[in-house]
Amino acid sequence: MSEAEIEGLITDKSFHRYTTKCHDVENIYLTEEDITKLYAIDFNDEAIKAQIDPRGNIESTRDLFVVACWTGLRFGDRKDLSEANINDDTMVVHTHKTNTTVVIHSSLSTNKAFGR
Repeated sequence: MSEAEIEGLITDKSFHRYTTKCHDVENIYLTEEDITKLYAIDFNDEAIKAQIDPRGNIESTRDLFVVACWTGLRFGDRKDLSEANINDDTMVVHTHKTNTTVVIHSSLSTNKAFGR
């Protein structure tokens, strides 16, 4: 709006009297420790096995979720990754939303999650 005013595109300045409505929010997020704990879950443990559907692919789902946490990739971009996009220390991803190619430096943990 400010730039439009400067360029003379806006002549009615009555919007200046409006105030924005802001609310304090509590940000909820996973810590690095939380992500590491999630990644370390042993799905072969009998107590855990009894709680999950044996036909499901919970390990690969967990691994993809952890990779998303570590890289910040959107689901649509993550699902298109292939071995060709990943090498020892980087991942090259063409993002759909922004239509750009990005290079993400991957950690050893990220590479392990893809290797499972």
